[in-house]
This record gives sequence, structure tokens and C-alpha cells, in this order.
Amino acid sequence: MSARSVQLIVEDEDGNRLIAQIDPFTEHLVTIDTVHARVHAGEMFQADWVEEGVVNDGPIEILIRVPAGGGAHMAFSGEAGGDARFYIFEGPTITENGEAIVPINRNRRSSNVTTVTAFHTPTLTNDGAQLSNILVAGGSGGNSAGGDNESFAEWILDADQDYLVRLVNISGTAQNLGLEIDFYQAGAAPA
Repeated sequence: MSARSVQLIVEDEDGNRLIAQIDPFTEHLVTIDTVHARVHAGEMFQADWVEEGVVNDGPIEILIRVPAGGGAHMAFSGEAGGDARFYIFEGPTITENGEAIVPINRNRRSSNVTTVTAFHTPTLTNDGAQLSNILVAGGSGGNSAGGDNESFAEWILDADQDYLVRLVNISGTAQNLGLEIDFYQAGAAPA
């Protein structure tokens, strides 16, 4: 090492020595973003739902149930074969949860599981407070090319709260629709 070099050494939770990496071209410290680190830690999960041939003005929905004792950091995306409206609601009144969607850990080596639950096609009597209303531009009628919407930044969802994510086909013809949620919880529960 030259007199200008610095070597960063840390220990992980098992006492293994880790040496920070320096990019050989820029000589800068190599880092990763928080989301990437959460994937490595086994704390990043995905849940999604797709329906084909959704009629005009027809929705698809995912109910997200965040348990007491912890929130969730979540990003949403919606894809449609034509124009669609993307909504997020907080505190909907649910009469039936719908079909369970098992969130998948994005680190396939991890046995961590999430305490957040998700369901598609819930039955509800009230949408709750509208948090988001976004146009997903994808075209209409026979000229539909499809479009998508992805959260620019994550939402931090409150503990002990329900959220509803809805995508509505407004293209004028039947279209395929899809919703995806990506999220992490600090300290996800081991299996």
C-alpha cells in the first residue's frame, strides 16, 4: 500500500473480516444502495398479481395488511395493455380479504419471511383515504401499446394498517393488467 491508501475493514455479525472494495478505474469506494443491501440481507420481498382480458372500467386490486409492531417500506408498480388509472388507498373497509398472495423473498438463499400479508381481489365497502391517483398512459382502443407506472420513491406504510392498490382499465377495450409491490421490513422474521 502507498502512503495515500486507506483500507476499511469491518466485521460482520459472525465475526468474519470484510474489506471494503475500491474501484480500480475511479479509485472510489464501491457501495450499494439501501434496497440492494436489503436484498442481500434477505429483507426484500415481492408480491404481484396479473389478470388477462380485464374489461373496460374493470379493476384489479391488491390488499396489503401491515401488522401491528412494524411498518413496511414499499414501492408500487402497475402495468396495463392500454390506458389505466393507478390508485393507492389507506384504511379501506374490507369485508373479505380475497385470495392470499404469498410474498416472495428476493434473496433465494434467505429463510426470512415477512409479517406483511397480501391478497388479490378483496371485497370492500369503502376504499379508504385516497393517497395516489396516477394515469398510466398506454393508448386506447385498437391502438393500445401498453404502459406502466412505477413509484419514484418508496412509501413508508404505517403499522397496524390496511392499504389497497388498484389498477383500472380505461382504454375502451379489454386489456391485461398487472400490479407489483416490492417492500422490505427491517429485521424480517426468520422462518
